[in-house]
Amino acid sequence: MSLRNLNFYFETSAVNYLADSMSWADALATKGLQSTKGNLWYISPVTLWEILLTSDADRRERIIFLCQHLFHEKLINPPSEFIINYIKSGCPIIEKPYDFHSKLEINEVWEDICKDKRRTFVLDFKELKSKMKLFQDFSKQLDKIINRVVFDLEIRDEAHAYQNTINIIYNQINKNFKFQDDVYQKIVKISILLALFILCIEGDIDNLPIKIWWNKIGIVPILDRLFYLVDNHSEIFYRGPINQMAFMAYHQISLGQKSNRGLFMDCLHSIYTTYANIFITNDEHFKTLKEKEIHPNFSRVMHTSEINILTYERKVIRPNH
Repeated sequence: MSLRNLNFYFETSAVNYLADSMSWADALATKGLQSTKGNLWYISPVTLWEILLTSDADRRERIIFLCQHLFHEKLINPPSEFIINYIKSGCPIIEKPYDFHSKLEINEVWEDICKDKRRTFVLDFKELKSKMKLFQDFSKQLDKIINRVVFDLEIRDEAHAYQNTINIIYNQINKNFKFQDDVYQKIVKISILLALFILCIEGDIDNLPIKIWWNKIGIVPILDRLFYLVDNHSEIFYRGPINQMAFMAYHQISLGQKSNRGLFMDCLHSIYTTYANIFITNDEHFKTLKEKEIHPNFSRVMHTSEINILTYERKVIRPNH
């Protein structure tokens, strides 16, 4: 099968896989070959964030250097940009294509170091790790609540308030659903929880688009934000990027699957199955997500085991920049 004029998205496990099997020269040659086919290989701020958290400094820089030679010089949007754009477009059943290159500062930095490959990221690793620790704690809390939604476990602790809020909102919007089976109800409830965490609490790798959107609306209290979404944009709970993330969360927990990154990071990556033609992964749970056929966009997932890598000898001159 010849793949041409397509956008490929590489989540973090796939980037690590390539880093273990490619040199910078291989990356340069591969990018040139893919360019002749009209293909663009992308990473996102989510992928980049996880790469920057690689604790082995030598490996981290080796991966970054590979990425500079292999991937497109523009980053695809972070989840927050996709979600806000989806809401602004009226939460359509099918989105019209648009320029999905990120407008955030991280994209400008990425473009700069792709133009001059002698440069790299300047970062405070301790601060970055501290921020990620907060994100991981956030993910664990989300994981715990979703687990209880999936398996109908009774909640008696601090998560009880979340569960009550989810049920209240679900009862307000369920008249809009064509399907009312048990699994779909749970996926919608997970969507409500994800909307609360991502949109109302502003939980994303880069939440600037969400902050700007709420500032224009003028709502600050978290629950007021959630009920604003119910009254004005209830479609986001049962279609679009957040709902798609909920499918991913339900699938992963229902099969008892865990990843090293955590459930929430996997959900963030799953959004890109909508906006890229091919989603490349080295994680088994994304592979089983495709096999389960629970959402049409997941048919775009391609596991590295499905890829035949052909090698040719070619002399590549190391660039000066």
